[in-house]
Amino acid sequence: MYYRPEPQIDAPQAGRCGVMLINLGSPEAPNASAVRRYLAEFLSDRRIIEMSPLLWQPILRGVVLPLRGAASAARYRSIWHEEGSPLLLHSRRQARLLDGALRQRGLRVVTCAAMRYGKPGVAEALDALKKGGCTRILAVPMYPQYSATTIGSAADAVHAWALRSRAVPELRISGSFALYEPWLRAAAAHVRRFWQREGRPAHVVFSFHGVPQQMVQQGDPYERECRASAARLAQELELADGQWTLAFQSRFGRGKWLAPATQDVLQQLGSAGAQRVDVFCPGFVADCLETLEEIGIEGKALFQKAGGGELRVLPCLNEDPDWIEALADWVERNLRGWEERGEPTFSNPRKYGALLPAYKAGDTVIPKAGRAKKGQPRGCPCDRRGVYCETSTARPFCFCTGRLFLPMILVKVSICSLEAVMGCLPIIHITPSVQGGVVSEPSNL
Repeated sequence: MYYRPEPQIDAPQAGRCGVMLINLGSPEAPNASAVRRYLAEFLSDRRIIEMSPLLWQPILRGVVLPLRGAASAARYRSIWHEEGSPLLLHSRRQARLLDGALRQRGLRVVTCAAMRYGKPGVAEALDALKKGGCTRILAVPMYPQYSATTIGSAADAVHAWALRSRAVPELRISGSFALYEPWLRAAAAHVRRFWQREGRPAHVVFSFHGVPQQMVQQGDPYERECRASAARLAQELELADGQWTLAFQSRFGRGKWLAPATQDVLQQLGSAGAQRVDVFCPGFVADCLETLEEIGIEGKALFQKAGGGELRVLPCLNEDPDWIEALADWVERNLRGWEERGEPTFSNPRKYGALLPAYKAGDTVIPKAGRAKKGQPRGCPCDRRGVYCETSTARPFCFCTGRLFLPMILVKVSICSLEAVMGCLPIIHITPSVQGGVVSEPSNL
């Protein structure tokens, strides 16, 4: 079966908005087998390795995974917490704090964290949101700067899930926030607080994850957005041109990647005798292998071996209160319109009729059956319970019963175009005629 069966939805919770925070991912455990599974999924993504699977998969399965599995597992063990992966722990905490921040703003949404690779996966999180009754879902890739390898890949995962779903909810995917002022101010305040405790450095390195140069040449805006973010952060922190450097880390393979490389920059600063250097990673909103191990352990050893003094790796934003508020601003901005419109859908309206929207003055409503005069059409069955349904002159369709209310309307059908005929989608013009209510202009369904 290509399309998956739909989950049973808890009716009182139906019609809610869901927010899914997507980060890169992490293996389930710091051992060789779990790391190989994770790397197999990660490096099989065509957004990451733009090579034909016929050529790449034998190399990946036969060379890369056997060689890198054990070595990468050792690196993960050096940063692993008892509760699990640092990235997953921070992501879940961010989701919980975001939920609280949105509730303080009066937004009732369901938040969760998902990993693009590994578990909990994007499809798993979307299934959970749908099962919880979310009919509108906002996916928030947690990458400040856009890259096809990050935000583009996260969008692929969301769309792939939708392709296999029978009932596809309304979906939105937020973009990059490289120059989003609340995020920039939160990052700058985070760095300043660190400096107030530990003192200012002689030099600052803004380290971003690297991508192959070829991707940028083919139109990926990642480098441009990284440079824009770094320049604005330097401005916020009042750093002169010679006091900061932008660099790119995490090179993979032999191809040409964005330069300068973070390793080369740290080695040069160490060779120059720099005594206090701070590294901040604005492309990461939660600490992970790339910040804790690659910079915090390997980068520090490289810097000191080259003759440098103290290398301080600033923590990522993680659960910083200013960052959580900035994230709530970003989510609220991308939810705009959803929190103000739409009718909740109910799988059992007879049981949960009290949750239906209340009657508003000026709305067209169906006369209650008990009050109908002789000759008047009887109203929607839910009116017999004293609950007004969604049926009106603007929408002569009862969302409670799923029936078109023929006793209340005059229907005129016209085929408006050959395309409508070929597509089996006739346009139905409906002219309402409701007794006991307000008659509005004819509407189209």
